Amino acid sequence: MKLRVVSPRETIVKYALIEVFSILFFLLILRNLTPYRYFTVMQLLQYALLTAVGLFILIPVWLELFGFGSIRLILTKRGVVYQKRKLRYRLAWEDVRRIVLTPDLYGSVSKRCYIVFYAEDEPQLIGARSEFHAGAFGAQYRKGLPEAIARYCDLPIENLSAIERKKR
Repeated sequence: MKLRVVSPRETIVKYALIEVFSILFFLLILRNLTPYRYFTVMQLLQYALLTAVGLFILIPVWLELFGFGSIRLILTKRGVVYQKRKLRYRLAWEDVRRIVLTPDLYGSVSKRCYIVFYAEDEPQLIGARSEFHAGAFGAQYRKGLPEAIARYCDLPIENLSAIERKKR
């Protein structure tokens, strides 16, 4: 099973916000372009700003190809794989010692938390995906992920009851 590390819902919201603001700003600049009889510095600045905002519209494409949108977690019978461009961490199910739902950066348990696979018995707590390494990596919590993990691994997901209590 191959899935995104960052929740698709969060990814879509971020991309939508970037697109809405950059397209509105692009249209505002395009509407205010004034035709000058002679080419002036002001016209050059307007075209430069229009080009810069046009590049902002392409940011979601870049994020999907090279940023957080390209990071994948692969669950198989043999183990779990964290795959990023030019980076790949792999843990066999026998090497996974603990599976923990870690609190987010604010220390609370929410839908932004990560389910992290640890290769150590007493691991350090990981708050964000930037702290992932070969011995600890995971994916953002989403509905159905604990059941998918349970199909391959017998270990319980620690701290999972905290998020399930919040749902009720």
